Amino acid sequence: MEKQVIPTSLGIIGNTGLRTNNGVIYEDFIPQLQMPYCLDIYDEMSKNDPVIGAILFCVRQLIKNVTWMSKPGSESRKAKLAAEFIKENLDDQSLTWNDIIEDMTSCFEYGWAYSEVCYKKRMGYSKDPKKNSKYDDGLIGWRKISGRSQQSWSQWEIDEESDNGIKGMWQNINTSPYKVFIPIEKSLLIRTSAIRNNPEVGHF
Repeated sequence: MEKQVIPTSLGIIGNTGLRTNNGVIYEDFIPQLQMPYCLDIYDEMSKNDPVIGAILFCVRQLIKNVTWMSKPGSESRKAKLAAEFIKENLDDQSLTWNDIIEDMTSCFEYGWAYSEVCYKKRMGYSKDPKKNSKYDDGLIGWRKISGRSQQSWSQWEIDEESDNGIKGMWQNINTSPYKVFIPIEKSLLIRTSAIRNNPEVGHF
């Protein structure tokens, strides 16, 4: 007779079923397409296959032509101020919004893209790019949303005891012998699907 687990609390009992071990995802049935072996394969496909290259170019051009807007969620003053603040941040970064979006489209090659949200205190014009802002209201805004290369990936940090929640990504820094941890709370994970909360799903 199979054992049964009888819930004794409102806490999480199972998980999404994502196959993972030590920060590596084992979902692809082709071993060569698992991280990190797949990175060079996807890079070669996107750069050397004319059909794939043309499709990626078309998709990126279409995305570049999208008009990005920030609309308030209601007619309240608070909602309008929040929408205006988002609009200001889109155009107050050291990277253009189009450059940021183009970097995120690398998810089409690799199945995922990871960006770190970097902040600054809005204190007006400064020669220091880490502080420079069009606004001097003292609010915390976006300095930039900076992409983190898939090639620099080291491993995922997965909370296997909490429904396979993604806690962040470990990154190899080529100027340092050490890895750094970029928490999900400070990041944007771009993917085309959230099946089993797989951080890598969606590659071609």
